[in-house]
Amino acid sequence: MQSRGLPAGESPVDWNITRPERVIEIHREYLDAGADIISTNTFTAYESANREKIIDAAFKNARAAAVSKPNSLIAFDMGPTGRLLSPMGDLSFEECYNGYKEMASQASALGADLVIIETMTDLLEMKAAILAAKSTGLPVVCSMTFNENGRTVMGTDPYCFTSMAQALGVSALGANCGVGPDALLKILPMFLECAAVPLVAQPNAGMPETVDGKARYKLLPGEFADTMRKMAKKGVKLIGGCCGTTPAHIKAAVQACAGIKNKLNHGQKFEWLSSASRAIRFKNGKTEFGYIGTDYFGDFDALANEAFDLEDDGAEVINLIIDGASLPKAVGYLQELSLKMPLSVQTSDPEAAEAAFRIYRGRPMMNITGLDPETSRQMKTIAERYGALIYEYNNRH
Repeated sequence: MQSRGLPAGESPVDWNITRPERVIEIHREYLDAGADIISTNTFTAYESANREKIIDAAFKNARAAAVSKPNSLIAFDMGPTGRLLSPMGDLSFEECYNGYKEMASQASALGADLVIIETMTDLLEMKAAILAAKSTGLPVVCSMTFNENGRTVMGTDPYCFTSMAQALGVSALGANCGVGPDALLKILPMFLECAAVPLVAQPNAGMPETVDGKARYKLLPGEFADTMRKMAKKGVKLIGGCCGTTPAHIKAAVQACAGIKNKLNHGQKFEWLSSASRAIRFKNGKTEFGYIGTDYFGDFDALANEAFDLEDDGAEVINLIIDGASLPKAVGYLQELSLKMPLSVQTSDPEAAEAAFRIYRGRPMMNITGLDPETSRQMKTIAERYGALIYEYNNRH
C-alpha cells in the first residue's frame, strides 16, 4: 500500500473507503499469484472510530477481487486491539471480547468464509478474540508473533499458545510477522510437538530496515520460497506471508510448495496445560500437584506466598480449592504476580469457575473430584467451553 501512495501515519483500513480501487487491485494481484485465501483489509479496524463502515467496505472490495477466482476464500482479518488488557492496561476482558464479537458477527453476516486472528502477543487478548470468533460458527485460524527467542513480548512460547488455542477449538494455528522465515523454521518443532490441528506460517520477508521513514524488506522471493518449502515439507499446512511479502513472494512460495503432500502426523492428544509462560504435558498419576485450600479465603497475599513456595518446592500444577467470588480474584491476582505454574480449579461453584477460566491466560484444569453428578455435569460443560482439561482423582492414581 505504501508503494501505491499510502502516506506515513495514515491508517491502511481507511483505504477501503477512500481508495477502494487500490485495495481491490492488491487483492487481485495476490489471487493471480496463486493465493487461495485473501484477508480483508481490516487488521487495525478494532481501534477505528469508523469500524462498521470500514468492515462493510473491506468485504465489498474483497468480493470484487474474488470474482476473478471463484474458488478463493475470504478471511476476515482481526488484529490486536492496540490496547493493553487489565491489569496491565485499561481494557477489560469483557470490553475486549464484546468488541471482537461485534466485528466477527458483522463479518459472518457479510459472508466471511473464515476468521483469521493474527499478530497477537497476549494470550488473554487472543482468548477474547477466539471466543468471539467461535461464537459465529466460522472456522478460526489464529497466530501469534514470536521474537528470535521463541517467545512473544509477553513471554508466551509456542507450547503455551498451542495448548490454549487448540483446546478452545480453533481450526488451525501458528505464527506470523515478527521475524523472517528462517526464525520461524527454528521454532516450528515446538509447534509440531504439541499441535493437534493444522499449522499456519506467515513470516515477514526478513527483518526490516528503515529507509526514508519507511520499512524496507530485503529478502528476495526465491529466498523466501526456499524456506517456506522446508516448512511445508516438515508439516505446515497453510503457507502465507506477512510484512514485506509481495505477490512475487507468494507466487514463488506457491511454485516452491507445489506437489508437497504432507500429512497431519503430529495428532497429539489435548494433554497440555499452560500458564502464560509455562506449559507442561499432563501425566495422570505422575504430575506433581500443589494444593491451596480455603484457609486463604480472601487473603491473597498469603495465597500468593503459598503458591510461590509450592512452585519453589517443585509443584507442576497449582490446585486452587476456593468457592465464590474469591476464586476469579485469586486467579487474577496470581497472574498479575506472574506465577509460572498452570492452575487447576476445584470448586462447587459453576459461576466462579467460569469467571476464573474466562480471565485465565493459558489452558487451565478443572478438578471435579468429589462433586455431585449434577454439579459435575455443569463443570464439564464449562470446561469444554473454555478448553480446560478435566481431572478427577480416584484410588488408582
